[in-house]
Amino acid sequence: MPKLLFILSTKQDVSSDYTTGFHAEEAAKPYLYFNDEGYDITIATIGGHPAEYDPSSREDLDENNPEMLENFESLAKDNLENPANVSELSADNFDGIFIPGGHGTMWDMPTSDELGALISEFYAQDKLVAAVCHGPAALVNATNKKGEPIVNGKKVNCFTDKEEKHIEKEDVMPFLLETRLTEQGAKFECSGLFESCAVRDGVLVTGQNPASLSDLIHEMENVLEDQEEASKAA
Repeated sequence: MPKLLFILSTKQDVSSDYTTGFHAEEAAKPYLYFNDEGYDITIATIGGHPAEYDPSSREDLDENNPEMLENFESLAKDNLENPANVSELSADNFDGIFIPGGHGTMWDMPTSDELGALISEFYAQDKLVAAVCHGPAALVNATNKKGEPIVNGKKVNCFTDKEEKHIEKEDVMPFLLETRLTEQGAKFECSGLFESCAVRDGVLVTGQNPASLSDLIHEMENVLEDQEEASKAA
């Protein structure tokens, strides 16, 4: 059975009136899709602490697609409450890694040496590395075999600086993600505000926002199929 690793954010108390975490739909939709396709999915967090929703994203999903939320929580509840610890995992045991967004990722992921090393390990083994929206914040501490940023020279996207400013969160974020990835050498590609855009460059797949999820899943599946073919040919 093919195996995927999902890395989710934990609760981030940014200020007295702003708490965030992982984005509900960005975790739920890919989780349910790949679960239906027969993948064994492990959820992990930094430190093994419980994964926590961005509250507003859960409210939105509960309002707009309660069935998706119910199915996700029915299947993943135990893993959300008792996730694996990133520091105890190896790319050897998985076929790919996926990082959903949510503003929480901007705080707990970019500074994690353990997560950076784990993502670098997947990339070094030519295994799927995928992220969406603010999930690519996890990539800023990952490197390629040359020790360069993993995004250097690669086609990449994420929640854009214009989108961040549109929702008036640019002054809340510790940094602007598009700017940071570009500074690391990424060839940044995007669509218009809140439009779908999913980009593949080798085993690296990134999506711009929740609207990109279907296209992102398609590109993830393409990478996984290519990996399977390469494994059979080896």
